Amino acid sequence: MYTDFGNSSYKNDRLLTIATAAAGVLFAVGWLLFIDGAAYATYTDDKVSVNFVCSLPAIGITLVFFMINLMDWGQLSADHMTYHGENVALKARAFLVFTSLAALSCLFGALYVFVTRWVHPHEGDPSPDSLWPGIAIVLQAFFVLISGLVYRLVQPDS
Repeated sequence: MYTDFGNSSYKNDRLLTIATAAAGVLFAVGWLLFIDGAAYATYTDDKVSVNFVCSLPAIGITLVFFMINLMDWGQLSADHMTYHGENVALKARAFLVFTSLAALSCLFGALYVFVTRWVHPHEGDPSPDSLWPGIAIVLQAFFVLISGLVYRLVQPDS
C-alpha cells in the first residue's frame, strides 16, 4: 500500500489531528490543575478552602470554550440569502463579542478570587498556608481558554 506523504491534504489532516489533540490536552491539564489545587487545599487542611465561588470562573470558562467552538464562523460574513434571516452577521458578531467579554470576565474572575482569597485576604479572613490552590484556579482558566482558541483556529471553515 502506497501512501503519499507529500500530499498537502495528508499534512493538513495530520496538523488538524495534532492540534486537536493538543487542545484536548490543554483542556484536561487545566481541569487537572484545578482539581489538584482543590485537593491540595483539602489534604493539607489549609485555612482557605476551595469552595463553589472559587469554581465559578472554571465553570464559566468551560462554557466559553463551548460557545467559541459551537459557533458557525461562516455567519460572521453572512448575507440574508445564505442563512435565511436578517442581520445574521450582526447577530453572529454580537455573539462573538459577548463570548470574548465572557472569557475575559472569567479570567479576571479567577484573578480576583486568587488575589482576594490567597494573596490579600480581607480583614478577619484566615491567612492561607499555600498559594497553590489560587494559582491553580488562574492557570485552569488560562489553559481552558487557550485550548478553546487552539481548537477553534485549527478547525477548517465550514
